[in-house]
Amino acid sequence: MISIRKIENLRLREGRVLVSVKKHAYLLESIFPEEAVIINIKKRTVYLFNSSATKIWTILDNKPRGLDYITNKFCKDIKVDKIKAKRSILKFIRQLSKRELIDEKRIALN
Repeated sequence: MISIRKIENLRLREGRVLVSVKKHAYLLESIFPEEAVIINIKKRTVYLFNSSATKIWTILDNKPRGLDYITNKFCKDIKVDKIKAKRSILKFIRQLSKRELIDEKRIALN
């Protein structure tokens, strides 16, 4: 199902594009201290996330989230370069989208 969000809910800027990220409803998850197991019921696929991926996954918490929000929460307790973290998080988000674990909305700004 495709959902439409108001532009105010979109918080991520990547060049001239706004992006919103939200977990899909057809997933099951088990979160552990250092890893997560995500099951895509639709595709019958299981994913195991490392601690960094798990932290990002829990930040999404089933609400539309933007890259700045995710990066700030991720870097809050970890000493890491924010720009490098932002790039890595964006790459991870693209992987999640490709595997149909999240819904990634992009709206071009002209």
